[in-house]
Amino acid sequence: MKVKEVLLFSATAVLFVSPIRSLAQGPGQTTDGLPVSAQAPPKNAAEGIESGGYRIQQSVEFGGRITDTTGSVPMYDTLTNLQSGPRILEQSLSMQSLTHEGLFDSLTASSFGWGGDASNAARLRIVKYRLYNFTASFRRDQSYFNYDLFANPLNPPTATPVVNVNDSPHAYYNGRRMYDFGLTLFPQRRFSVLLDYSRNRVEGPSFSSVHEGTDALLFQPLNTTLNQYRFGLTWRIDRHTTANFNENLQLSKGDTSYSLTPFNSVPLPNGTPVEFGLPWFNGSSPCAVPIVAGAANPVCNGYFAFAHNVSARRFRPSR
Repeated sequence: MKVKEVLLFSATAVLFVSPIRSLAQGPGQTTDGLPVSAQAPPKNAAEGIESGGYRIQQSVEFGGRITDTTGSVPMYDTLTNLQSGPRILEQSLSMQSLTHEGLFDSLTASSFGWGGDASNAARLRIVKYRLYNFTASFRRDQSYFNYDLFANPLNPPTATPVVNVNDSPHAYYNGRRMYDFGLTLFPQRRFSVLLDYSRNRVEGPSFSSVHEGTDALLFQPLNTTLNQYRFGLTWRIDRHTTANFNENLQLSKGDTSYSLTPFNSVPLPNGTPVEFGLPWFNGSSPCAVPIVAGAANPVCNGYFAFAHNVSARRFRPSR
């Protein structure tokens, strides 16, 4: 496999403006008796724009990618999975209150990977001093796997007929999404309250196989969810003593199912299709003579149907 990957472009936009006060004056005059060249803002002056009682700073980095792949595309996606297209490589936002009279005193947000990458994330934090502290995050990962030699029976080219397994029987393309939310009420007070919620979800198509007489190819759509709730109380008795109470609730749900996927289907003499499965070795699997007069041999191992539902629920409290 030969892969050539080129970064198309990357540009950063930083959005900030320092406030400037204008006064009427004659040529060469200054507002404080200093030369005009000495009136530049100091290096440590706060950057950003002032709007609605907040100082705001924001930056966005745009980019893109061109990917040229020769060889096995599924193998490239399994190992790298970086595709062509424009991207928001990184983003940040900061808002700081100047008057402490709004709904929040500080807001920060950042993210990366938007536009098509396999992984991206975002974070948010909002603070109102002595009242609340709120945090949130989101993460997403796309997992692709199709290594064609994995779980492949490698059927010989001398078999009659030739049955090729071109993809991994255990290939998958799953997405994981993770959410986290946290809220602390009265964080600087003697009594504070903690409320958290987390969600972890995995879903997407995948394949598997079952060995019963022969190896049948199964379709396995993953569908699992984990929800976690947390409630806490904090009592600051004095400067050196703190009492905490935390209650955790975990609720997991799994709804993954298995069903027979058409592969190497051959009709019986009566016309009913039967799945002979993945391995195809004349003389051993699925049997010595699988095809007789153009129809499936009824004495061979095969599948008419397969279904298996795995539905699980679990509740786990802890403190």
